[in-house]
Amino acid sequence: MGQQVAVGITFGPLVFSGSYLVQANTFNLSALLIPLPLGLLITNVLWINQYPDYEADLRGGKRNLLVRFGKKKGLQIYTLLFFSAYLLLVFLAVIFANPLWILPLFPLPLSGNAIKIARKYYEDIPRMVEANLKTVQVYQLPVW
Repeated sequence: MGQQVAVGITFGPLVFSGSYLVQANTFNLSALLIPLPLGLLITNVLWINQYPDYEADLRGGKRNLLVRFGKKKGLQIYTLLFFSAYLLLVFLAVIFANPLWILPLFPLPLSGNAIKIARKYYEDIPRMVEANLKTVQVYQLPVW
């Protein structure tokens, strides 16, 4: 878990709020809220990328969260990370009264497709790799 959380915080709130602080010479709570969806999406990239290594991690005693929860429950977390990111975008649109915050929702169908593939093929890694690719695409597509 440490790795996913660290990357999610670093590539989300830490980079953005640090850049904001340096440039504005002040801190603003918005600078922590705005990058949270991006942090959740990169966390999901790391999450889904654990599936190909699951068996080796299990045999090697590597107790990452996916190994601890198992592949099937891991899919619930994968789905929750996507859902949370999109829910936060809607929340940002409401609290900032700016509908432009919903623009990053356009890869939502791609996310749904990735979830569908992951749920169907979580035991068939060569076929599940498409879900990994789509998860990376979802992270890269929105104009943040």
